[in-house]
Amino acid sequence: MTIVLTALAWILYIILAIIGIFILILLVVLFVPIKYKLEICKNNEDTRAIGKVTWFFRVLSVSFNSKQDPNTTIRILGYKLKSKPSKKDMEDIKEDEDIEKEEPPPLKEETEKELGHKEEKKSFSQNKKIILNNIEYGKKIAGKMYNYPNKRQIMNLTADLGKNIIKKLKPKYFALEGEIGLGPFETGISFGLLSFVLPVIINWENINLTGNFQEEVLNFNVQAKGKFMGWYLAGPTLKYLFKKPIRKLIVYSIKTFQALTKKGTKNERF
Repeated sequence: MTIVLTALAWILYIILAIIGIFILILLVVLFVPIKYKLEICKNNEDTRAIGKVTWFFRVLSVSFNSKQDPNTTIRILGYKLKSKPSKKDMEDIKEDEDIEKEEPPPLKEETEKELGHKEEKKSFSQNKKIILNNIEYGKKIAGKMYNYPNKRQIMNLTADLGKNIIKKLKPKYFALEGEIGLGPFETGISFGLLSFVLPVIINWENINLTGNFQEEVLNFNVQAKGKFMGWYLAGPTLKYLFKKPIRKLIVYSIKTFQALTKKGTKNERF
């Protein structure tokens, strides 16, 4: 009896340890921030990009420099991992492969080609039928969703979710300066789009852009620095999914899918 109780106790300890490790990993993923720095500089024909991402007190770090070869460096606990082969090494490997490349296989017989064309034609016909059935099925689902009530409320909640996530993920520091000239019409359109999009993501304090309507130029320097956590995505998303209109929409979608699936069991899909 004592042996059985001891075995059960050990099993319980192992289960609790596994649960504890899982919870610890989940907490680390959700609440340990990922920090990043990025700089992109373009001057005439020259473009340079430098970046660094660190996680868990720099236990893991990834560095990037477009002017180096290899351009990506990964470190774990300060130890540099083996980088991918450089461009020169890749060229040498390719030359060796070309030298050792075997002669091309002999051409297939004409009869085998004809049989292959027939099989391809048959396969194409079957795939076409499946694709058409899927398109018809998608139209039915779209029609059902279009007639769903409270669409405006759903759209507002979804827009709020997007704004909340962008607000949490946007860089802590962002600077942009440069000169843009893409032609008179294109430059005006570009500045109009930037003035509409950028305020949603960042503020204008460190933005200094000049439009050149006379000649085509594209010179700029972008710097960004910030951090984000898994909870920035998981938190708002869970809150969004537990909203009553969203819960109803999910239930409605499942029932619609099941109903259409039962009706279309005789048709080939997916």
